[in-house]
Amino acid sequence: MNDDHVNLLIQKYADGTITPGERRLLMEWFRSVDNAEVVWEGEGGERERVRNRMLAKLNKSIDAKPSRVVQIPFARVAAVLLVAVGIAVFGYFIVDKDSSEFNTVTNSYGKVHLVQLPDSSKVWLNASTTLRYNKSFTKHRELQLDGEAFFEVTKDPEHEFVIKTGEVTTTVVGTSFNVTAYKDDEWKTVAVVTGKVKVEDGYKQLALLTPARKLRYDGRTKKSEVLDADTSNVLSWTRGKLRFDGEPLSGITRLLSRWYGYSFTFTNTELKNCRYYLNLDNTLDIDEVMNVLREVTGVQIAIDHTSKSISINGTSCQ
Repeated sequence: MNDDHVNLLIQKYADGTITPGERRLLMEWFRSVDNAEVVWEGEGGERERVRNRMLAKLNKSIDAKPSRVVQIPFARVAAVLLVAVGIAVFGYFIVDKDSSEFNTVTNSYGKVHLVQLPDSSKVWLNASTTLRYNKSFTKHRELQLDGEAFFEVTKDPEHEFVIKTGEVTTTVVGTSFNVTAYKDDEWKTVAVVTGKVKVEDGYKQLALLTPARKLRYDGRTKKSEVLDADTSNVLSWTRGKLRFDGEPLSGITRLLSRWYGYSFTFTNTELKNCRYYLNLDNTLDIDEVMNVLREVTGVQIAIDHTSKSISINGTSCQ
């Protein structure tokens, strides 16, 4: 292979878009050269340094199992939205109708569950997610969400569809968008796929976002910024993927904790800031995922299945 072809395959490997055949070709090339000769031909910066560290792990990988793809009929809906607000809720899927005014739906870890709202809107709940909505939802289309969900919204011009995630309110103006607002993260993000989305902080409008644009909101300073959005990762979890694009290890373990129900501790807290690229199938069991994490990061991992806890140790980022 020439250098351009090698660089293209490395790019696709890091982005999680590489095919099985391309992966085999890259592995064969990697094994045929000296590790010292492997250099990423890109611009400087943290993104490239992360990829350089990962190149040393290319010859040790695990084949993902086939994933189940959730097909969403975009053309038939008025609005499609993906909302993420983080809190670990590890229960079974239940609908609690004991409250006088609200229904509460809680989904377990390790699965995606479909809920149909009273107005015929559909909601796919990701693992460890809780959804709360008024029993008179057809008249008051407002929801509160802890976790992550994909919404297929029924058109109703007379009743706005509103999702509340702490101090941030997201209102359907157009068609499809993603909201990430984990309670244990500093940043909240709204990224638009198609149409328009209005984002507010209290009673103040922060932005009216258009396609391929996103808003990042700092919950501590209450400041926000609008940036270009890479929408390719938005629906990865509905397609059976656990995808991390240069995420810190602390963020990776938070998501794995929500999906698998295991708690994580760091003996060396500096490891939390190490960033990695991973694209995993969500049907892998926790042992398989930890094997991949060992190979990619070089950390030591101890799993206690009885207490469902995982300890991570190491000296530095690799």
